[in-house]
Amino acid sequence: MNNVSTNNKEKINGVSNMMNFEQQSFIGCEIFEEKSSPIKEKSKLSKIDKKLPGISSQECFKFDRNIDFSVQRNKLNKYGASEVSNILIGDAELKGLMINRVLKYFGMGLPFEENLYMLKGKELENLGFREFVKAHGDNIDVLYKNKYANGVDKYNYFKKMDGLATLVGSTIDGWFINKDGDIELLEIKSSDSNYMSSAIAEYNKNGNFSSSKYFFKYYVQAQMQLACTGT
Repeated sequence: MNNVSTNNKEKINGVSNMMNFEQQSFIGCEIFEEKSSPIKEKSKLSKIDKKLPGISSQECFKFDRNIDFSVQRNKLNKYGASEVSNILIGDAELKGLMINRVLKYFGMGLPFEENLYMLKGKELENLGFREFVKAHGDNIDVLYKNKYANGVDKYNYFKKMDGLATLVGSTIDGWFINKDGDIELLEIKSSDSNYMSSAIAEYNKNGNFSSSKYFFKYYVQAQMQLACTGT
């Protein structure tokens, strides 16, 4: 199993409200495998899941862990980062997504349901966080999950661009402050296939994100996350 993390940096005291799509703002991916080495005694995972700095209360939505997630998610009248990527690549779920968007326009909508794939992903995220801390603990000051203890996402971000509201909102897996005082976003992806790792290696080598449809999907998702968080 390969656990894949994506990250992008910003200075805490820097300006972070502008994103230039002409430049490569997606640094790259790193592949790391589960190892049998013990977890470091001092955990860098914070027990408090904080909101990203530089985000106002009008630029994010805080989920309530005591209210059904599907009910809250349906009230967000925004496309998700993964939904945007599915639209661009013509994913098999695109038809259902568009139907639901039309229904929402008329005040209706299909209930948001977690499938087995999503539940599996949540469990693998926890493993990915632990492995990431093992591999990079020396460079992490503190790491914040964007999750409640029950696995429900905590914040959905939709930072305004040039003062204008966006149509897209995005959650992230987490973020951390490194030893240099920089903030980095963290997105965990897990795959049992070598296809993901080979696509990542190809991207890190030549920066061509369109060579693989599978990788392009996650590249677009990452770009949406960067835009929605202003990083």
